[in-house]
Amino acid sequence: VAPPSAEQRALLNANPGLAEDYRLRYALEAETAGSASLLGGDFIDPFAYTITAVRGGARREVAVDLPETFNYLLGLRVESVRRIDGVLTVTGTDPERRRCLILWRNLERTGYAALDAWFTRHRERFAWPLHLIYVNGDHTLNALQQPGESWSAEPIEPIFRELMFEEQEE
Repeated sequence: VAPPSAEQRALLNANPGLAEDYRLRYALEAETAGSASLLGGDFIDPFAYTITAVRGGARREVAVDLPETFNYLLGLRVESVRRIDGVLTVTGTDPERRRCLILWRNLERTGYAALDAWFTRHRERFAWPLHLIYVNGDHTLNALQQPGESWSAEPIEPIFRELMFEEQEE
């Protein structure tokens, strides 16, 4: 991440709000460079994710609430948040009025087969029809779609990264 040029520094000095936004984005990008999670890798344990932050001149690990951050990035209108047999479930509606189910799991505890079994056991708990199911890590949920259902299950990580950095890349 390159530091700002003299022209950019002048612009930042003249716009305190822009300067704060720049500092936050710069710090986030610097701290997450090389992070497998934000570069497309899996959120192996999304409940124990941290980043290193500098506050008051001291570096320390700060917890990041990945589920809450993802809800915010999606613009999700959250309807419910429940932990069911080790899987955190979030249901809600996105800005395009699509009904979403978001599943967060520790990948070391709940792999492919365990997630498939979990979904088969608990699918009736959710308000159907669903349009999108987001899941951290690789999964095989699309194979469990029943006749007449038209939802798709997508991995969280690439969508998280795209939404997190989309304004910078535009």
